[in-house]
Amino acid sequence: PSPDYIPRPEAPPLPYYIPGPEYPDEEEEEEHLAPTVPAPALYSSVSESDKAEPFKEGKTAATPPPFGYRIAARISVQP
Repeated sequence: PSPDYIPRPEAPPLPYYIPGPEYPDEEEEEEHLAPTVPAPALYSSVSESDKAEPFKEGKTAATPPPFGYRIAARISVQP
């Protein structure tokens, strides 16, 4: 299309047409499920605390640097 083209409806809207949801099947009420209580695990992937070595004082753990791309956009509005 040319840069001067302005898209318009091909026909005037019908007077009795009322726009509704595009996908009415998705608008249905969600099925409500009963809340569940988690059952205790038979086998735990967490090691027992008495087998783990305690962290010794004086040693340092490597800490990753903070994520550098967390910059909030600043928008200034002047009256």
